[in-house]
Amino acid sequence: MIVRTRLVFTASAVLLLTLLLAAPAWSASVLALDTRAHLADSTAVVEGVVGGTSQGIDSEYGTPYTDTTVSIDRVLWGTAPKGSLAVRQMKGTVDDRTMFIPGDGDLRPGMRVVLFLMDKGGFYVLNTLGQSVFEVHGSGPTARLHQQLGDLAMFTRDERGAVVPLDEPIPAPATLGALVAEIDAVKEER
Repeated sequence: MIVRTRLVFTASAVLLLTLLLAAPAWSASVLALDTRAHLADSTAVVEGVVGGTSQGIDSEYGTPYTDTTVSIDRVLWGTAPKGSLAVRQMKGTVDDRTMFIPGDGDLRPGMRVVLFLMDKGGFYVLNTLGQSVFEVHGSGPTARLHQQLGDLAMFTRDERGAVVPLDEPIPAPATLGALVAEIDAVKEER
């Protein structure tokens, strides 16, 4: 009887510890995009600096959103207003309503970024959540890029067109100069 009680207690303790240590599985599923595919789905690609935020309630869905101002240094693709633009993300807390999308871009004031955007008339949205945000570290063409892929489950299409998990990440440009060169190559083909 004592052996059985110890076994049940040990098994219960192991199960409880496993559950306590388990991390929540938060992620959003997206198709992995190389630069060419990302450009095809973007109305603008801008390099700039993240500024302040404001929040509101979306009139269509009744959910909170956050508008982030981005001061534009240059437009790398498409068209965007001179000076600055607003990037809207469906996130934030207003009154008793909270909205959050795992894997969405993390735009913090002062951050230098390259953003792949879609114009929604009056504001822009990130093309594919954090996959559309490249943090810029350093300056000039050798500035290092960091693509925000955390909390994203990446998928691709197989030879039949079925959506399947991505085995290996699609290599992203490592520097600002490399990204600009890829964008310029697509421009020349048009």
